[in-house]
Amino acid sequence: MNFNNEVPFSYLSNTVRIVILTSIENLLQFFSIVIEVNFATNIEEAEFIFNSIKINACILDDHEIAFKLSKKYPFIAFILFTDCKSSEVGFNAAKFKNICVVIDKHLNYPLKFISAMNTCLLSNIIDPKNENKDLILAMYNNPKTTIELARFLNITDRMLRYICFNKLNINSKMLIMIFKTYNLAFSYNEKSVVNLHKELENYTQLKDFFFLHRTDFLNFLNNNRV
Repeated sequence: MNFNNEVPFSYLSNTVRIVILTSIENLLQFFSIVIEVNFATNIEEAEFIFNSIKINACILDDHEIAFKLSKKYPFIAFILFTDCKSSEVGFNAAKFKNICVVIDKHLNYPLKFISAMNTCLLSNIIDPKNENKDLILAMYNNPKTTIELARFLNITDRMLRYICFNKLNINSKMLIMIFKTYNLAFSYNEKSVVNLHKELENYTQLKDFFFLHRTDFLNFLNNNRV
């Protein structure tokens, strides 16, 4: 089996956007092809980008700036690196539901960073308001149908459709397929997590779904914000 010289997930290139506001070097090597990276050297530049295009996450290493921006932009996820040795920064960060991870940059962080970033991004893609954590967790059970997803949530299919339409502005089947697509893409990015050749049938199915519903797929990604 092969991908006909295709770079896996290249069809999703730059569909997820992040801002890097940090001096930490060598982060680019960890990013999936689906991620568009925007750089900012100060808070003003970061805010200009936030106000110009849909941004899913911001990576930074100043906790005071992180707290300030997370209040002003509640639908952007913030990944915070810190020098702090105490639990104070982590405790304060927990007060902000859109600061999704705090990583001590003195640790050997690459594997933790990749996994945390991908989890954070996937959650923001589906639910930038961060109001439906149970739904996100349930989709990690890999439901094949909306009925199965509703069963995982212990709610009716009708209630699931209501949540998707009224809180996430998407139908439940599309939501499942978008989650599966990016979950596989991010898992592939984590290298050791998935052998894509073993997932070729699933990869092909998700790719075909994307091109069949490309407009709705991209509209959700770009408009799922306030």
